[in-house]
Amino acid sequence: RGGWPTLRGVTGDEDLQVAPPACARPGVDCDIQAGGAIERADYGMREWQFALSDEVRMEVRVRLLDPAP
Repeated sequence: RGGWPTLRGVTGDEDLQVAPPACARPGVDCDIQAGGAIERADYGMREWQFALSDEVRMEVRVRLLDPAP
């Protein structure tokens, strides 16, 4: 799935891989999980290159607050 995160005033086009659901009602009985990576340099984050990787991996876990019946 695609998305457009904005970090430090820069909007990028990123993809997250959505994991197959682990239950019959994802978001209600189990988390919806997605993950991916961004490159820090794409968002103007070039400082600390000697100590930090340019690739930042992320994982998102979502639960619904008010699920549909």
